[in-house]
Amino acid sequence: MDIFKVRDYSKKSNVGRMIERDCIICNKTFSVPFGRRDVVTTCCKYCQSLALAWKKNQGRYLLCKMCDKPIWTMPSRQHKYCSKKCHNLAMSVFPDEMNLDVIQTGRKKYYGSNWLSQRRKARERDNFTCQKCGITEKEYGQELSVHHKTPFVYFETYLKANRLENLISVCEPCHRKIHSGENHTINYKKEKIIFNKDLNTVQTKQRESALKVLDLLLNTDKTLKEISQLTGVSYSKVQKLYRGKSWTELYEIPPRDVRPRAKGLKKAKEVYSLLISTNLTLTEISKRTNSSLMMVQDLYKGRTYNELYEIPPYKIAPRKKASEIQQ
Repeated sequence: MDIFKVRDYSKKSNVGRMIERDCIICNKTFSVPFGRRDVVTTCCKYCQSLALAWKKNQGRYLLCKMCDKPIWTMPSRQHKYCSKKCHNLAMSVFPDEMNLDVIQTGRKKYYGSNWLSQRRKARERDNFTCQKCGITEKEYGQELSVHHKTPFVYFETYLKANRLENLISVCEPCHRKIHSGENHTINYKKEKIIFNKDLNTVQTKQRESALKVLDLLLNTDKTLKEISQLTGVSYSKVQKLYRGKSWTELYEIPPRDVRPRAKGLKKAKEVYSLLISTNLTLTEISKRTNSSLMMVQDLYKGRTYNELYEIPPYKIAPRKKASEIQQ
């Protein structure tokens, strides 16, 4: 039995075949590969730019219904939202416009800036165990879901909705049972659902959280970890705001320069002392003071804690390579 298939070259193939067509702008005849006959409509880039401009002239600007960002839309495509994020958010904010018959409350939505931290706390409180069937996360093989006892859409703010007493850890099969029958999302009572159309954008809620963090950074001596726990904002985001690397439009001077934390300032003084009085490498200083190498490098170059010195340490006591120090 011959296992090899013999290709029949008697039939004509369209591979490499060129066809001729007329440019829609200048009517010039040009050749185009057979496979791109429905895609290429112009003979050159100049005609292509004219064709695109001609198409754009038929459209108009509209404002995104969630964030008021201007978007260009064609008559055949009446876009209402600038991105998929705004579209998904609108599924729960404007259910009447998405579907007049069905309330879209079961879709994935934005649960507020403190959702991830509250979700973690709820799982820790419940010992990482489903409160319905008793299965643990180790047995389940993945993280448990966290369910709102009173639906999220019944609250005015996410801070009230995400309180620990309103959260319960369950596995996904149990979660589906909870949302079945009368408790299904499409059966929520419409008169109880609160649609806050003005303050439900992601950007607005993140700005509110940033202002709370900034207020605690400038008016209290709490540590960054304590501020993170109080506001529900992740520790890394609090660090970035403290160092002046995020939400820079909210302040002129980074909070670290206005009200430095005692622990960080004490460690900075220790690092600065070693930079000036010893010939240790930056790595050795980092290990000795239990500081990050990046913090030591920034202080050495004069990028941080400028209140400790007038001249950057690298100009006063420039470092040598480790091999040179050993010699």
